[in-house]
Amino acid sequence: MLISYLVFDLPHDASEEEIRQAYLQKVKKFTPEKAPKEFRKITEAYENIKSERIRIHNQLHALGKISDCEEKLFELAKVKPLKRRPLGFLDMINAQKKAFN
Repeated sequence: MLISYLVFDLPHDASEEEIRQAYLQKVKKFTPEKAPKEFRKITEAYENIKSERIRIHNQLHALGKISDCEEKLFELAKVKPLKRRPLGFLDMINAQKKAFN
């Protein structure tokens, strides 16, 4: 369920209106004609968190599925890729100093 919030860049305690607005923004950006895989992901994420009743139901059933942790972690990594910053001049100098020490 955390993945669904990450798809929309929302906090875990987002309101239904915030979720709906984030969904509409994403759907406008990723239409089914242009990006069908992204659109499917967005729609599935929205279905998982669109109402409070569904969120509670998913939270309760998620506790029983702890054995899928490794798979879920890989799924999380795919949703939010790491952003690496470019290596700066000072970083290179510090790395060189460490190599010689």
